[in-house]
Amino acid sequence: MTERGDQWITVEDAADILRLTTRQTNRYGTGPDARLHIKRVGRRVLYSRQDVEVLAEELNVTLRPTVAKPPKSELVPIGEVFETMNAMQLRLEQAALDVGRLQGLLEAQRQQIADSEAIRKKLQDVEAERDRLLQVQQRLDEAEAERDRLQQRVAQMEDERAPPQQQSLWNRLRGK
Repeated sequence: MTERGDQWITVEDAADILRLTTRQTNRYGTGPDARLHIKRVGRRVLYSRQDVEVLAEELNVTLRPTVAKPPKSELVPIGEVFETMNAMQLRLEQAALDVGRLQGLLEAQRQQIADSEAIRKKLQDVEAERDRLLQVQQRLDEAEAERDRLQQRVAQMEDERAPPQQQSLWNRLRGK
């Protein structure tokens, strides 16, 4: 197609006017039966505004709904990405420290539980030993009471068996 003194617009602008996608618009500008004049500038393809407006009237685009444009992706400045990554790295390191601290607390609590179970077992053993010693003490007290009773009985029996003692002359005279 020959170059004319038209205004040239990008494929995106032509697609907006035609209410088509950029791919559909490119089909109208290429091929053997192209309906739009194009001009190539480097890798860019420009469309004749006049041809686009004529095609829009032919296609009756005012009756068509507009085509939703995909959002343009915007590049984030590297400085912001770097700052965000540093902030996330700091948060991750802090989280790792918190996890380590919590694991230490958990291990200490587990050790305390194990220690308390060992102490509880020792307490049960001590209480069993105390009960055994109390039984031995009770038997010992009973044995001492029996010994005292038997000693009294022996003393009584000895008193009963012993021949009466003769009183000394002096005691007899005094009347004792």
